[in-house]
Amino acid sequence: MEIPTFETERLLIRPLKESDANAMYQILSNYDVTKMYGMERVTTFEEAVHLIRSLEDSFYYGWGIRWAIVKKANAVFIGTGGFHEWSSRNSRVEMGYELSPAFWGAGYAKEALSAMISWGFEHGSLLRIGATVMPENKASLRLLNKLSFQQEGTLREYILQDGVLRDVIMHSLLKKDWRGV
Repeated sequence: MEIPTFETERLLIRPLKESDANAMYQILSNYDVTKMYGMERVTTFEEAVHLIRSLEDSFYYGWGIRWAIVKKANAVFIGTGGFHEWSSRNSRVEMGYELSPAFWGAGYAKEALSAMISWGFEHGSLLRIGATVMPENKASLRLLNKLSFQQEGTLREYILQDGVLRDVIMHSLLKKDWRGV
């Protein structure tokens, strides 16, 4: 099975390629992005290449799927999004995403994630998509609300960020509640 490619009104959602490594490095080396993400900053181009290879492997082993998010108008790579912690047995995944700060607030995340959620429920045999967000990440909390995710509760000291265990708020969207947003 190949990683699918699909389009939205403004975006191309496609498999990551090693040629995306520089753009991915630019995004994931930015502390403003990673401080809300539960990961340490990518510090070298080589780390970005390794991350892309790891994400490709994750798909082939059935652990997840990650797409590049690219503007159709000018082919600019603006971020990634997708699913991890894939449980085929339980028909569920966790969703993650990040965009370059230059593209925050323009509706690109909602547009991309809506398409990914549709793919997950229509073609990925999913019944549940979860997402964890740090309480101070107000933009992601609003985004999940717009995408019809329900808040389930707080997972205390759940992720390590900057050497400190941090709480996250767990959200989910069930296929039976999904309205094709």
